Amino acid sequence: MTGREFMVEAYGCDAARLRSVACLESLFGAIIRELALNPVGEALWHTFPDPGGVTGLCLLAESHLTVHTFPEHRSACLNLFCCTPRAEWDWSARLGELLGAQDVVVRSMARPYAARPRHSTSILPPAGFAAAFDVPFDVPFDVPFDVPFDVSVDVPVDASFDVPFDVPVDASVDPATDSTVGEA
Repeated sequence: MTGREFMVEAYGCDAARLRSVACLESLFGAIIRELALNPVGEALWHTFPDPGGVTGLCLLAESHLTVHTFPEHRSACLNLFCCTPRAEWDWSARLGELLGAQDVVVRSMARPYAARPRHSTSILPPAGFAAAFDVPFDVPFDVPFDVPFDVSVDVPVDASFDVPFDVPVDASVDPATDSTVGEA
């Protein structure tokens, strides 16, 4: 199963609305009603001294809804995590109406929460790998199939490198021999 998290920044908002718990309660009410969310209790609100804003939190059966407002910057940051699928919400239009937002940035991210199967597959090194490390391009290496950026590579022992990886930080390297020549 996969949930969805929305991280939303609203800029150019009306500062008075960002200081108003009543206005933010209306915002939470609209989000909860229009996305058919299920609060497990009343929202909690904390108002900061001027010129600060308000922080709000509503625990949901689906997860949570939060807001942090910054009237001094005319901005608000919202976070909504739903562990079950929901329809898209028109964040830009609704935050424009409810907070006076002039610019809204929405980032949405899948949040898989079921256990991930672990597999391994043999792949070829990425483009440029062979040239950078003098490794024959047809040498495969094993990586977990579901780890797109954190890749461990077993490089053949006889491969030559432009950068000596085992040189201590306080040593220097003789470029002619690629060997450590002493303290830097």
